[in-house]
Amino acid sequence: MDDEKKTCCCGCSQRKKERTPEEYTRLIHRLNRIEGQIRGIRGMVENDAYCPDILMQSAAAGAALNAFNKELLASHIRTCVVEDIRGGKDEVIDELVAMEVAATERYCEVLRSLGSAVPQIDPRLEHMLVTGMMNAYCEVILHDMPLADAQRYVEELGNFYTAGWLKIMGQ
Repeated sequence: MDDEKKTCCCGCSQRKKERTPEEYTRLIHRLNRIEGQIRGIRGMVENDAYCPDILMQSAAAGAALNAFNKELLASHIRTCVVEDIRGGKDEVIDELVAMEVAATERYCEVLRSLGSAVPQIDPRLEHMLVTGMMNAYCEVILHDMPLADAQRYVEELGNFYTAGWLKIMGQ
């Protein structure tokens, strides 16, 4: 991964990552399928398809995009994050925290839009919880433990944080 961080005129990061041919192919294939689904949805709208039929296809495209994001994030963690943590670049934790806080906020908004009574979470508390979680996950990387132990610890951490979030959300 390129260590030099540049900022474009639009404010985006210009960091780059070289992908293996296999990773590149997997990601491009997923994007091609998603692109086809979106074109299909557009055609449905243009042909006055029944709204629930369009919504079903839109949900499928959303699920496909979520699968793409999950694969990309997993790759990012296995490569970029591991390299940065082992290289002493702690700012990668801040990047992960920001991503997780945003995802948590989107999740809470979806639950609210579906009628669930989700309390407002103090942003400071949310940030502390997510930072603790990410630091715990990074410990697994730093200690370079056997895979079976790492998997068990990550599962236990997930269970611990899930139970805590459910309690905070009153569930």
